[in-house]
Amino acid sequence: MSVWEIDFYRRPFQDEAGNFLWEWVVCDAAGLWREQAFCPQPAASADWVLAQLQQLVQQHGSPIAIRVFRPQTLNLLEIAARQLSFELQPTRHTP
Repeated sequence: MSVWEIDFYRRPFQDEAGNFLWEWVVCDAAGLWREQAFCPQPAASADWVLAQLQQLVQQHGSPIAIRVFRPQTLNLLEIAARQLSFELQPTRHTP
């Protein structure tokens, strides 16, 4: 079990339909693995975040905690993490 660092934020990139893309970045605190995905603006929601977290749990097991530094990310993660009983650790420090 490890601590995950997660960020999810809107980038200035757009997809073919003109939707802004949100970038999902996850790594473990030790830096042993990193995952990245893009999500179109209309799909960026707590449900999308929950689906990503469930997929990560299948691949890497459950984290002991999730650290997040961006307030916008924290709001979406709170909803999804509550459903999975994950501890969130808001922080202003990044590795």
